[in-house]
Amino acid sequence: PHVPSLLSLDAPTDKRPYRQPDSLVRLTCSYFVLVCAVGQKSQDGLCAAPTKGPIKVEPKPMKPDLYQSFAAYNVWMSDKVYAAASRLTDPARKTDRGAFFGSIHSTLNHILFGDRAWMKRFTGTAYPLAPMGEDLFDDFGALNTARQEMERDITAFTSGLTEAWLAEDMAWTSGLDGQERIRPRWLLVSHMFNHQTHHRGQVTTLLNQAGQDVGSTDLPWMEG
Repeated sequence: PHVPSLLSLDAPTDKRPYRQPDSLVRLTCSYFVLVCAVGQKSQDGLCAAPTKGPIKVEPKPMKPDLYQSFAAYNVWMSDKVYAAASRLTDPARKTDRGAFFGSIHSTLNHILFGDRAWMKRFTGTAYPLAPMGEDLFDDFGALNTARQEMERDITAFTSGLTEAWLAEDMAWTSGLDGQERIRPRWLLVSHMFNHQTHHRGQVTTLLNQAGQDVGSTDLPWMEG
């Protein structure tokens, strides 16, 4: 059966606090505890096929050091992606290659857009934004400088996180539909990093198609 992704659940349009669906099965590092239903046996950290009852995952407060690792991974991967993109000509970077945001250049702009939008909500910093889908920067050098500044801000932000802050709910209004929603902060910080990885994966594919290999993208292979 289909199991929805924790970080891509369809957001409801009401303002009720977030409650994780009972049917959701999601294991993230060691910060979730798998609870086997009645009639199941735990085997190697997983539940055997249930005889009755649902499988549940009980979320625990996420640890700040997890997000510090994500921030370091973001810098490591962005450096590799931008280095590969710099080996292309500007027209090649801006060629529409059929991705959701078209080109390598526009997809990199969108990653920065997402970072600025969420960091503005988390910290109150008034980062300049543009309408969804419009490039923040036409010049690749300026885009690269802006993403490095953003990454320094994200690194500093994660270094100051606490479990208590992450466990609290946060209300925000989506710029897409104007709806206010309430979710746990740890879920939203997780989404920011998930958003980076999702679109950076699109960029690495486009770069590969253009003859540029960024190398390893696996978290365990991160330097340091």
